[in-house]
Amino acid sequence: MTKPSSSTGYVLETRGVSVAYAGVAALSDVDLVLAPAEILGLIGANGAGKTTFVNVISGFTRVTSGSVLLDGEDVTRATPDKRVRKGITRTFQAGRLFTKMTVRENIEVAALGAGLRSGAARAKAQELIALSGLASVADIRADVLPYGFERKAALARSLATSPKVLAVDEPAAGLNESESQELVAFLAEMRDATGVAVIIIEHDVGLVMRLCDRVHVLAEGRTICVGAPAEVQQSPEVIQAYLGTRSVTVDA
Repeated sequence: MTKPSSSTGYVLETRGVSVAYAGVAALSDVDLVLAPAEILGLIGANGAGKTTFVNVISGFTRVTSGSVLLDGEDVTRATPDKRVRKGITRTFQAGRLFTKMTVRENIEVAALGAGLRSGAARAKAQELIALSGLASVADIRADVLPYGFERKAALARSLATSPKVLAVDEPAAGLNESESQELVAFLAEMRDATGVAVIIIEHDVGLVMRLCDRVHVLAEGRTICVGAPAEVQQSPEVIQAYLGTRSVTVDA
């Protein structure tokens, strides 16, 4: 496991993060911690503030108050590109691949953008293609990829920047059950192989409970529960606010 450089032991921290639009709170005093190589699920009903939070840590949304720390360094005012160079990368709900490029070229371009020379970028792309099981489609253009491969390619490209923290927004959206199971296995392998810490937003509660080390639950922009998956499933506040009228098993 990667050793943290932060004195607190966390690779990422948010302290009292609040975001308001025209006086309406999207996030209110959200404290979150992420350990090195941890997979953290961020869940909540629509409008709970999940995407806003990921936008905050990746630099696309400015906080109204609070701070974001990476390995103990305050990056609250850093731009998205500076955060990528420091080690925070994200994916979006849509893969946003360069459609006229092949899978290999997409990954190489990301590696070049992270500062690697051409030879090192090619080697990095080959390494990530092997890790993600994309060899069979490596030289296929992104605009003709099957959806499951597109999701994997987007994740592989995000790893080309060698992030410390990877925020993943709804990676299983649009996937069937078999593809979702494969994605769970890939995300776990990706973490184990690279040591990257992952924050995952996902509406598939069963996937989150199977994959994540801890779960952080938002409701109306506030944290209502943080804990192990089994603990979160039994929380009365979570059951009322998000999961329904009864607890949800891992196979939900």
